[in-house]
Amino acid sequence: MSVVLRLQNHGFKNHPYWQIIAPQYIVAAPKYSKLSGKYLEQVGYWIPRKGKTFDRQIIINKHRAQYWLAMGAEPTPKVAKFLNHVDMWPSPKDLSLLRSSETDDIKNSDNIKDVQSEIEKLKEKLNEINGDLTKLDETKQTLIVNRINDLYKSAKEFNAEYNGGNIKQRLDSLKIQQKFEGFQNLVKEHQQMMRPISRDEFKMYLMQEGKFNEIKAETLTRQTFRTSRDQGLQVLRQHAYELIQPKVEFQNIEELLQKKAMELDDKTYVPASKPVTPFPNLSTYDAEDYYEIPKMVDPYASQNKPYDLPNINDVHIPVKEVKLRHTPKNVKGRKRPPRLSKTKLFNHHMYEVFSTYVNRQNNGVERKNLFKGLHIPQYALQQFKITDLQNIEY
Repeated sequence: MSVVLRLQNHGFKNHPYWQIIAPQYIVAAPKYSKLSGKYLEQVGYWIPRKGKTFDRQIIINKHRAQYWLAMGAEPTPKVAKFLNHVDMWPSPKDLSLLRSSETDDIKNSDNIKDVQSEIEKLKEKLNEINGDLTKLDETKQTLIVNRINDLYKSAKEFNAEYNGGNIKQRLDSLKIQQKFEGFQNLVKEHQQMMRPISRDEFKMYLMQEGKFNEIKAETLTRQTFRTSRDQGLQVLRQHAYELIQPKVEFQNIEELLQKKAMELDDKTYVPASKPVTPFPNLSTYDAEDYYEIPKMVDPYASQNKPYDLPNINDVHIPVKEVKLRHTPKNVKGRKRPPRLSKTKLFNHHMYEVFSTYVNRQNNGVERKNLFKGLHIPQYALQQFKITDLQNIEY
């Protein structure tokens, strides 16, 4: 059995999604036979587009995917790319990035003389590059050296003045002054917010600062002044400022941190429930020690059931013959089922008798029971005058 982790298409038009499944390819059957959507286990989802019910995300059950990878399953390139995000599989090789190296063709590279000539040309180019560095005039060199010395002296003077002079004290005093001025501005703003405000000023503040239309501003002013009048309070500028601010939905901080930890770019990894089977130690383990994999139903092997013939009689399931009593629509050719002659029917039944006889003889059944339980149709006995095979004496 060879198992592959692949994608299976689901969803509907313009909103598709894919399931990550582990289908079964049986060795006895052709590899590309139709499995009609059957699979061993579903490992995750891939939703590439944002729809009405789902966001764009990838959901992988890490434990079950690790299990199938440990048992020898091979992912497809697309699934391998998803598993690479979770560090469960190496990234697939991108063949589009492989390029042939562009090298200069050397004619007759086997000859040593041609190779030596190429090396000499490269050495000449290197000597030219090194010679350009020493071609500067002496005047330019002196100017550069003097400029470097001046910059060094100015930096040394500044450090001496900063450490020994009053520059450090001035900077500290400026920081303290800025903090004090900021605190004063906050106090003034708080005083202005705690001042009472009239109805017209309240409405104009909402329209100018909050950019509300006139109808919405009128309704908000009516509601705030009505509630303040019922409670016996005074309307302040702070109430108008709170109405302008956007509403913040207060959530649990742990949920937000957990949601952010699962986000990676535009993908979300949701860990599924842990399986009952234990997690294997991949360094040293044997698959049989950790898992008991149930045998899958093999339709090819189920047709050949071994059993003891003397204890179990052969059962022939009668087949009902369906005859068409009317001409079906849109059917070309013969309208009725083909007629079988009596000789063909007799040959068919005798083939079954002969096959069971050979099977019993190979399995070591006694001679008396070789023809036991076999059924031969009545018309064959009448037409071909065959005696009952059960009464034959050996």
